[in-house]
Amino acid sequence: MNHSIIDLFHILIFVFVISIPFQPRKLLTYTMFVPLIAYLMWVICGGCPLTKMTNKTKDDRDFVCRILTNIFPDMTNQKADHIIGLYFVSIIFIAHYRLTEHEN
Repeated sequence: MNHSIIDLFHILIFVFVISIPFQPRKLLTYTMFVPLIAYLMWVICGGCPLTKMTNKTKDDRDFVCRILTNIFPDMTNQKADHIIGLYFVSIIFIAHYRLTEHEN
């Protein structure tokens, strides 16, 4: 598959995932599970399936790592993976808080 198409999918998914905590409650009820599903796919596939489609070498940076390198020049793939995991867990906590804060 063409790298530019895969990068476009990556950008769309990246923007969607970043937007999850800010979505309306009705939509958040469903989208809060996207990080769990994405992380489960990564565990099953041994990494991001879209990144694996690019046939990158071991020394190439992953998609999110390339973005974070603009902010943090010493970013590695492992650090980027840790940041992604932290953000995915944070999304779930934020979503849970937003969904339960008005129940009382």
